[in-house]
Amino acid sequence: MPVFAIAHGDEASAKVSPGMINCHTMNKAKIAITVSPLVLNRLDAWVQSEHFASRSEAIEQAVEAQLQRLERTRLAEQCSLLDVAQEQAMAEMGLATDAATWPAF
Repeated sequence: MPVFAIAHGDEASAKVSPGMINCHTMNKAKIAITVSPLVLNRLDAWVQSEHFASRSEAIEQAVEAQLQRLERTRLAEQCSLLDVAQEQAMAEMGLATDAATWPAF
């Protein structure tokens, strides 16, 4: 994929891929989405009530929150596959030897 430099005044900005917008704080991908009129009306109400500066900000925050939830769920699912007794035994391996060298409190 080709990469382009977008000029700002006399200095060139960071290189961005086609389809990226160069923002003063970071590069962002420009995408198109399709939503129902009901969802759009609800989204616009949140933007108009100044909870969000723009539709883009609202959608980006919603996607980020959902991705974080999914990642936590995935971690919880993987943790549920662990054998608790085996994990406890591995954690305590060598503990008796180490405990003998610890200072008394």
